[in-house]
Amino acid sequence: MQQIDLKFLVCKKSQKKGCVLIESATDDYTVSKALVFFAVEKALREISDAVFEKVTEVLEKKHNCYLHDCFEHPEYLNQVLKDYFGNSYVAITDKINTYLAEYSDRTNVKQFIKVVCN
Repeated sequence: MQQIDLKFLVCKKSQKKGCVLIESATDDYTVSKALVFFAVEKALREISDAVFEKVTEVLEKKHNCYLHDCFEHPEYLNQVLKDYFGNSYVAITDKINTYLAEYSDRTNVKQFIKVVCN
């Protein structure tokens, strides 16, 4: 498993559709949000870029949000994965859970995992 090292990274909305800007941050919330974003992106892209694009497209159309918004709304990602993959969504949420396992002691990451893997 490749380790995600994001000690000083944070995702922020860009004015461009779907873009993410990275800037320095150290507070728990923004670091956790970046960790979640990159774990979800990695899990989806490991399947294929087309899957990543489809999930992000459905998130935008159905929930008017981007992938980095799923930290605050993991139920959106959960629903899109269930709708798109059926029972196979568990394989993706297992990957996300694996990538975030090292950080699951963070309350907000633990809550994300709980909702997205439900």
